[in-house]
Amino acid sequence: MFDVYSDVDTCADSALFLLLIGRFLVVNRLKQFGHAPLCNLMPERAFHIASFVFPLCARCTGLVVGTIGCSISQAFGGCFILPVIVSIILALLLPIDWIVQSLGILESTNTRRFVTGFLFSVALAPRVLTVNL
Repeated sequence: MFDVYSDVDTCADSALFLLLIGRFLVVNRLKQFGHAPLCNLMPERAFHIASFVFPLCARCTGLVVGTIGCSISQAFGGCFILPVIVSIILALLLPIDWIVQSLGILESTNTRRFVTGFLFSVALAPRVLTVNL
């Protein structure tokens, strides 16, 4: 039999559990602010200014910079969508760099991580973002 109240209680319990776990994860990550990037907690993969570590790794920084750049240019009508094959090639550079590094074939650098993240977002952000002003 269907019991509305027990289903609501289960949903509420699940939401509370997710909220507590989420709070725990966010608080622990924020404690690392300035010491390690919040995305992967690997300071060697983030840009530094003196002893301050950027809050995002180089790859995530590239993703954010590319996405913001595309958003701004799209808002002013200057963003263009690349041909599909070019978008696919540029987007594949990011996972290829990650796979090559993960397999130990070639260690990636922060510059390469930033560029692959930036190219990934430039390839896909115009296809995903829609700004109507």
